[in-house]
Amino acid sequence: MNISTNWGLIALVFLSLIGGIMSYPLELGFCTNVYQFGDSQGCLDHFVPTLGHAILIFSASIFPFLLILRFFDRQLFLSWVRFTAVSLPIAILLIVVAPDTDGGSWLPSPSSQEALMILLPALYILASVIIIAYKSWRLRR
Repeated sequence: MNISTNWGLIALVFLSLIGGIMSYPLELGFCTNVYQFGDSQGCLDHFVPTLGHAILIFSASIFPFLLILRFFDRQLFLSWVRFTAVSLPIAILLIVVAPDTDGGSWLPSPSSQEALMILLPALYILASVIIIAYKSWRLRR
């Protein structure tokens, strides 16, 4: 067991908790712009839940890799961590700054943010698998 992966798992749990809290600002009292419409109440602060959802989705994407990489070589783990340290902040930033508008047609379509929340974690998982496979192959040679 590697000390780095243990710290990674602890950090991941902490990030997941932060993401979970940020995903529900109205229910947890973090919403600063509450609106009332009849019996329903909502939050107009869109940035906080969007960031929270992005953190939660990427935490779920990272978790299996952290568990798997605990049993592999440290070099492989460090290569993946470098990739993660660069790609995740960029992906979360792209999700947060993307417009929250749909396609504008009469058919319901996902907004740009929703599409990025699906596409970017999928690309992250694919790139992680490729990096792990390539680095593992290089280390065996």
